[in-house]
Amino acid sequence: MLFNKKIKVYISSGWFDKKQRKCLDILETYLQKNENFEVYSPRLNLKLEPTATMAERKKCFAENLKHIRQADLIVSSIEGKDMGTLWEDGYAFALGKKIIYTWFTAPKDKKINLMLSMSGIKTFVNEVRFFIFIYQLTKKKLRKMKTEFYSGDIE
Repeated sequence: MLFNKKIKVYISSGWFDKKQRKCLDILETYLQKNENFEVYSPRLNLKLEPTATMAERKKCFAENLKHIRQADLIVSSIEGKDMGTLWEDGYAFALGKKIIYTWFTAPKDKKINLMLSMSGIKTFVNEVRFFIFIYQLTKKKLRKMKTEFYSGDIE
């Protein structure tokens, strides 16, 4: 295949508490089932123990950076505002990557950080709307997509 029509997706998300794991489970499951996507999720693709050696840490860090650079799209769960996730998103934004933020457990009085609200091409706080959007997304549509900044309250 000379031209890969699949969208390379990097999932950025924490998985350090129950809500984060639930949101990440949803993203991984749904995105991997979609034939339009080639999905990379650090939780699934790299295992790193808390006692990892420096060599293992460096390898994991380099692999994640490589996959962010190769990605066409970053899908980020901002549940719990995990520091590593936010770092990955900032790095991706600096590289000019398209980022979609998700926060499926957002409270009704949600406020999203200014920097996130201005760096994502879309923000979803509703699973169903996200699923419909992702289901219809193709590489061609992604290339032509206009940014829709988050317009709700910010913090």
